[in-house]
Amino acid sequence: MYAPLPNVSADPRIGLVRSKRALKNQIEIAGGYCGVINLSGESLRDCFEWPQVDWLIDSGQLRATAPHTRYTWLSNPDGTMRFLFDVHMPHPVFLSLYNAQGWKGRLIRYGFRLGFHLGMQKVLAAQHHIVLWYKKEHPLERLLAAIPHEYYAVFTGTVGHNRKAVIALADSQGQVTHFVKMPLTEQASHLVRRELNTLAALGAYSWKVLHFPKATELFAGIAVSNVQPRKARSPHQLMRPHLEALYELYNRSVQHKRASELPVWDKLRLWQSEARDAAMQTRRFVPYAMERLIDRLELLTEYLYKQAHYRVPVGWAHGDFTPWNNFIDEQGNVFAYDWELSEPLMPLLWDAFHFIFQSGVLVSHRDFEGLQPALKTLQKHPVCQAICLEYQVDFEWHYHFYLCWIMSYYLPRYLTQINLHTQAFWLINVWNAALDQALSQIGNGDKSGNVCKNDIYIIV
Repeated sequence: MYAPLPNVSADPRIGLVRSKRALKNQIEIAGGYCGVINLSGESLRDCFEWPQVDWLIDSGQLRATAPHTRYTWLSNPDGTMRFLFDVHMPHPVFLSLYNAQGWKGRLIRYGFRLGFHLGMQKVLAAQHHIVLWYKKEHPLERLLAAIPHEYYAVFTGTVGHNRKAVIALADSQGQVTHFVKMPLTEQASHLVRRELNTLAALGAYSWKVLHFPKATELFAGIAVSNVQPRKARSPHQLMRPHLEALYELYNRSVQHKRASELPVWDKLRLWQSEARDAAMQTRRFVPYAMERLIDRLELLTEYLYKQAHYRVPVGWAHGDFTPWNNFIDEQGNVFAYDWELSEPLMPLLWDAFHFIFQSGVLVSHRDFEGLQPALKTLQKHPVCQAICLEYQVDFEWHYHFYLCWIMSYYLPRYLTQINLHTQAFWLINVWNAALDQALSQIGNGDKSGNVCKNDIYIIV
């Protein structure tokens, strides 16, 4: 990457140079194949003509006869790149990567569909352009060659430890057939590998209600088939088909283990320790309040661990069972994707609790009090009651375990993440209130009734 300006930084895996002399030295060291990203605004025509340079991403200053693809992109609210696609693509393939939650999201989706139908794609994304020049073969097409496709669009990924690029591949009619996941961090590499293994394991069974993608391993990630049916909906409420799909998942995987034998306690304690260390180094949160939160989280964790008499029914969990990760068709079939956070030995109903919290907080913007009706409805639902009866599920224990897991997993990540999104603060406040209630239910709440204020964060 060539970027003379000092305020430009790069991914640690990408070499960053700030002078042409250093750039030429790096090209010579690279040998017979390398690519260059030019962020300077200067011409790198001479460098591209070197035999070692196979491709160049530039603003379009080379001769027009060289093979190239011109891209445009749509930005995040902070101006960073979000979606990247060929300016000549006739279909809005990138919309398959866009979660249209709420009326505003649906309006944006409709606007882009209409704009592409009218041939206005260049106008809709006229602010940003880059050109990828290459000599022999398009480098991205080389990676995607194993999957037949006509068009593609790139989602650059959400900032964080689990960041990955996702590429939607479409046929000549603009119908998306596959998604290619390319991990951008070490943690994301582990998650993509986990999804590949999980989908292979689930594929060994036959299914009636639950449907999921088929995965293929690629050189730089995995390709998963698009399981979204033509006529489908993604309701924000936890519906009967969701619970029937989870019931079917449990039928294929359930087993019972004593609470103290679950292979998760050391992991939970490690995450809580990492969160405690991170809490003292961040200025986003009031330190003493965050410490109190972690103290109470550890208290609930130890209480659950000591319930040695309880034989916990465990089985497969999707791990991110949310409205934006599944669809329901007209026959009540559930199509679930993004299995990166799946777990084979998770206490039952974990996915149901996660759906309620994620949808309620991130989509409907409810506080913890606003989630109570959905939690009570779940407990009384006939399918949930059938699951609890057949597998001897202690609803309260499993709900409390969900709180311990989700808070322990995300707190150290949120506390160490540089660009923390606003939704994370919403979730932390709701978890804090849920923890208050859980401790009062087991008789370990603060005697004063004021363990910690609901709003425990500050942004500076």
